[in-house]
Amino acid sequence: MKNHYWYQMYLDDLPIWGIVGEMEEKEFYIWTHKKLEIGYNGNQIIDVNLTSEGKTKLRLGEKLAFSYEVTWKKSNLKFEVRLDTSK
Repeated sequence: MKNHYWYQMYLDDLPIWGIVGEMEEKEFYIWTHKKLEIGYNGNQIIDVNLTSEGKTKLRLGEKLAFSYEVTWKKSNLKFEVRLDTSK
């Protein structure tokens, strides 16, 4: 995707990819709100999903506020197969 900027991070060894921002018609935008949905089984993290919101135009010298939210969802998936992409 041309003009899209991404990052990768990990939560409990699970990869997460997120979008930093993008360029449209010579203007730059950044996503300022992240939503994490974390699946768990007992006390173990099973999966994680990240979405980005709050597309904000970048302006020289302007301060930005960043925020995030986390939602936990119960899962029946076993920890031992959480990295199996064929599930």
